[in-house]
Amino acid sequence: AEPAGSADPSTYYEYKQTYKDAARPDEEIVVRGSDYTDTNDKALKVLPELEGVKDVLATGSEGFVEWEFDVRQAGLYHIALRYCPLEGKGNAIERNILVNGEVPYDDLYAVSLNRVYTAAEKERQRDEMGNELRPVQIEAPRFETVTLSGSLFNVSEPLAVYLKEGKNTLRLEAVREPMALDSIRFYQKKDEASYAQVSKGYTAGKAAETIHIEGEDAAFTSDKTLYATSDNSSPLNSPVSGSQIRMNMMGGINWRSPRQYIEWAFHVPEDGLYSIVIRGKQDYNPGQISSRRLTIDGEVPFYEANRLEFPYALGFQNYVLGDGDTVFQFELTAGDHTLRLENNVGPIGDILERLNQVVGRLNGLYKDVFMLTGSYPDADRDYNIGLALPQAAEQIAAMDKDLETIKQDYLDMVGTKGDGYGDMEKIQVQLRSFIKDIETLPARLDAFRINISNLSSWLLSSTDQPLLIDTIDLIPADGDTGRAEAGFFGKLWYDLKSFFISFFVDYNAISEGAEGGNTEAITLWLGTGRDQAQAIKAIINNGFT
Repeated sequence: AEPAGSADPSTYYEYKQTYKDAARPDEEIVVRGSDYTDTNDKALKVLPELEGVKDVLATGSEGFVEWEFDVRQAGLYHIALRYCPLEGKGNAIERNILVNGEVPYDDLYAVSLNRVYTAAEKERQRDEMGNELRPVQIEAPRFETVTLSGSLFNVSEPLAVYLKEGKNTLRLEAVREPMALDSIRFYQKKDEASYAQVSKGYTAGKAAETIHIEGEDAAFTSDKTLYATSDNSSPLNSPVSGSQIRMNMMGGINWRSPRQYIEWAFHVPEDGLYSIVIRGKQDYNPGQISSRRLTIDGEVPFYEANRLEFPYALGFQNYVLGDGDTVFQFELTAGDHTLRLENNVGPIGDILERLNQVVGRLNGLYKDVFMLTGSYPDADRDYNIGLALPQAAEQIAAMDKDLETIKQDYLDMVGTKGDGYGDMEKIQVQLRSFIKDIETLPARLDAFRINISNLSSWLLSSTDQPLLIDTIDLIPADGDTGRAEAGFFGKLWYDLKSFFISFFVDYNAISEGAEGGNTEAITLWLGTGRDQAQAIKAIINNGFT
């Protein structure tokens, strides 16, 4: 639904430029959800208690809720929502956010709020063949506090809105799914202290023993598709079996979108300093870096933990969390803790945001020329582009210059020339030919469109940053990180065993037959895979009569 008063909202980049000189007041305004002033939500009600929180506002999947509040000092404020998903259709929760009657910029359209999922059964289930089954994911609603951030390239950046002095209004318009709201907070989100500053305050000594976490034993996830998966490619996978399927991994290609997170629970036996070693694989996008934000017990421990990098490499790696020169140490107290990794695009987001602005200008140039030439430019006609579009030459030169800077920054960051680098070079070659003779632009308009389309496609896919996790080890500070891969002979022996076992295992079978003597089997042809066959089998076992 398109909210009123927001026919053509600007981008957040443009919004920031408009208010670049605005104050950032160091004060906090908290608005309780139950203190709403206007609504047309027919499902609206105040719940006395929900998940241990009192006087919570339950909102439906349609309609709006509005709050009026006072602001003592005008300026830019960040927004944090404390919400809890309510039972609905299982989709992400979406809300349009209007400040003083309008959506300030496009990132506040259909703001997405995650649901929370967990495995239905903590014990690993196996079929008659001894293969582990994919765990069923169910909702585990709980209150989450989220500071609103960008939707794509700027997902690492908290969004700010301008509030005037005096009376202001905030409206949440339901796009889909119900949710409960405890509070809305307007405040200044400060950067965390650096690792150098935080580590100076450490008082604990070196930890005595390693804490081992299996990646597949995640406590909570933000997405129903974030479930345990199987990988038997290495003898060091934990656990591993040459003959049976083991759900021994977490993440992978399903864990690629901005804001998706996986959270693990663990117990610390005694106070101490730990380093974190993640055995995983990031060989999905050549030349790309996967970035994750780390939180422990819901807090980012220091600034550098906002942008942990997992560079592209073939095979499994031991990623020791650090910044290249320094291995990070984490001070943990005895007791139960949580560790969360969230996809936040990382430092490449700044480059992608700048590139997105250039792509917008490229599309603008294409549209200007298209208006002159139509769909099929006449090769024999002189369109006099230089006269019809007097600013075009200057715009082309500026875009070429910006692309050169972006291209170099990208190369400095990732270290290799990936697909995006090649797409930028193609556009540059064409732009430079237009600089030499702008009148050739109409004849090559279709090629120009294709190059813009290719660059745009890469730009959108570049926020996909998969990461596969096998294990997470919290080792005593400066301890041995272990090996990520077996040596040559270890791999050879594992491959020989797997090859030998393959003669005795029927990998196509999903059942040994029913109990009670009836072992007659049927052959079922599926155009998909084992997971789908297991799903059909589960339906038959549970529901067929």
